[in-house]
Amino acid sequence: MPDNINPFDGIKKEISNLNIKNKGLDSFLPQGNSDLFELKLKSIALEEIENGIIISKENEIVWINKKAIDLFGYSIDELKGKNIQLIYPLKNGKSLLEKIDGQISKSNIFEDEVICKSKEGTLFTVSQTTLKVDDDNSETPYFITVLEDVTKRKEVEKHLANVEAREEALLKNIPDLVLKCYVNGYIISYHERKNEKFPLPKGDLVKKNITECFPKEFSLRTLFFMERALQTGEVQSFIYEAKDKRKVYYEEARIIPTANDEFIIMIRDMTSRYLADMEIKKNIHQMEADAENLTLMSTKLAESEEKMRELNVNKDKFFSIIAHDLKNPFNALLSFSDMMANQLDELTKEEIADFSSRIYKSANDVYNLLENLLEWSRIQTNRIEHFPVKFNLKSTINEAINLYRSSAVNKNIDIQNLVDEKITITADRNMISAVFRNLISNAIKFTSKNGAIKVVCILKGQNLMISVEDTGNGMSEKTLDSLFKIESSIRELDTEGERGTGLGLILCKEFIEKHGGKIWAESELGKGSNFHILLPK
Repeated sequence: MPDNINPFDGIKKEISNLNIKNKGLDSFLPQGNSDLFELKLKSIALEEIENGIIISKENEIVWINKKAIDLFGYSIDELKGKNIQLIYPLKNGKSLLEKIDGQISKSNIFEDEVICKSKEGTLFTVSQTTLKVDDDNSETPYFITVLEDVTKRKEVEKHLANVEAREEALLKNIPDLVLKCYVNGYIISYHERKNEKFPLPKGDLVKKNITECFPKEFSLRTLFFMERALQTGEVQSFIYEAKDKRKVYYEEARIIPTANDEFIIMIRDMTSRYLADMEIKKNIHQMEADAENLTLMSTKLAESEEKMRELNVNKDKFFSIIAHDLKNPFNALLSFSDMMANQLDELTKEEIADFSSRIYKSANDVYNLLENLLEWSRIQTNRIEHFPVKFNLKSTINEAINLYRSSAVNKNIDIQNLVDEKITITADRNMISAVFRNLISNAIKFTSKNGAIKVVCILKGQNLMISVEDTGNGMSEKTLDSLFKIESSIRELDTEGERGTGLGLILCKEFIEKHGGKIWAESELGKGSNFHILLPK
């Protein structure tokens, strides 16, 4: 309470409204003079306030209001005329009035905190404000004291002091710059860390705005996250990259919302940890990439190993088939040439002509087989050259037809090339010619006498689909599935009762796929076969 304010100002205005008798205080108060009457009036006013007591200079309780009676736990009779030491411990009570009197001589009002004792013996702290009232006739002063129980407040203050002490001890041992701010960014208090990297202004930061104390980008981001923390009630954080003359460093700011729109801002140097985390993440990414590459390489290696195993098995089977196919024509060559060499005088001209024809056919079959084997081996070792040129498709197919025209005439097979004369294609001409030679030759072999073969071509988008169709024996589904496979041992008999090697179709597949194309067959037993080729135009 300020020194220049009298707590009893204005009391005389209320005198006419007070009914002393109704208050029941007449017999309790001294009688006979105006000062005592005024004291009486003041005591009536005290009845309306907290914990009021009137004490005589002899340390006797002259008057006490009901709230004070309740505070100490006594009745009026137990306190009336009793020494003040009843409610003030001896240590305080003995010198209380002397202390008050000495202080009031300097000022009209005395304020202090003292220890009081209840009827039950409980000690508690009160804040007292005392006014001295002098009696001009008897020179006997009275002291009007207003008490306030501050025990709980003292406990809170003690607790806060302990909290503040713990906070101070905590702040001294943490490596963070800690700020307490209002929502508008003005600093309430702060704890500065050692080796501060932020270029903080000199002097006290209290009452300054963070925009005055920190780099602009950091300040704006801090205010932004303070607003977000205010809206969400959750802790916000961000990493700030700063630069000094020598290096880059990183600061983590954590914005913690507290009561009354205030914030705790903790700023920690995260440079070492941030760089370590970045390095760890980099290493993890590299390890993940390496692991992925290793997995991919392992998968490819396993696939390659499996493919090589299959190729070796298939080649073994393939060479076994080829060996068998070579043996048959050589048996014919040896047999017929032996007969001609040892029995020539006994043979007729017709027999010699027949044997010679058979020897030629066997030798030609061996030659064609060996030529296909050579082409296949060149493909497998990537030694075959690929030279795309633009050429007329129909004329190339005609060359293949003319090569086997005599075989078709012998079986009375009609061959038609229905490809448009204007169609051209860009491809390796030698490879495409070899494909049509194989397909035309096979069609003649597997087409019965008086049959028909035709070659057609249609445009499909940016591709050409060329088909070789025959009216031959056709193929079973099992034979269709085995076509174009090197390991296949399923070979159909041609119309002369001989089996093909299947190597020609394998070469066709290799050549077509080298051009980015596709080859497949459609057939049913007894209904002929259709071989289709799809090539980029």
